[in-house]
Amino acid sequence: MASSLSKDDWKARIEPHLSTSLRDVSEALTRTDVVQDWLHDASMEAAEGLGDVSGMQGNMQGYMRMVDALEDRFPELLEAVDELTEGCGQVDLHWRPMNPNFSRVEMAFDRDFTVDLFVRVADLTTEAARSAIETVAAALPEGKPFPNRPNTVTGLVGYDGSCLGV
Repeated sequence: MASSLSKDDWKARIEPHLSTSLRDVSEALTRTDVVQDWLHDASMEAAEGLGDVSGMQGNMQGYMRMVDALEDRFPELLEAVDELTEGCGQVDLHWRPMNPNFSRVEMAFDRDFTVDLFVRVADLTTEAARSAIETVAAALPEGKPFPNRPNTVTGLVGYDGSCLGV
């Protein structure tokens, strides 16, 4: 069964949060009724399907079943994320087998670092680069950081299918 939301519907839910917080993107995706219903049923099914398999192997099998089911159920969401991130991002799951009700759908970028936000650059100009850096800087936590622990935020800037961490 396909999603009841179109690619444009998914883009409208994701785009306002993409350049401010991927956590907000995850919330916007996970809190939709269609995802909530699917997530509840699929996570319970995956947890029940663990059967005799335990530990990491069981968790990985459950996770893979969930990812396959997500891709089958929400192809429009996958297309929307691919377009919005210029091929740099994908839909992923944070599956909690011991607490399936706390599982969530999120956006991932397959990097060695945690990405907090994604900014698209339309053209390679000084102004566009400055705007991207200012967008990332605006996401820094307010207030003074703890001693020896600076406030940080990691943005991924995408242009024409290439992405660079900032």
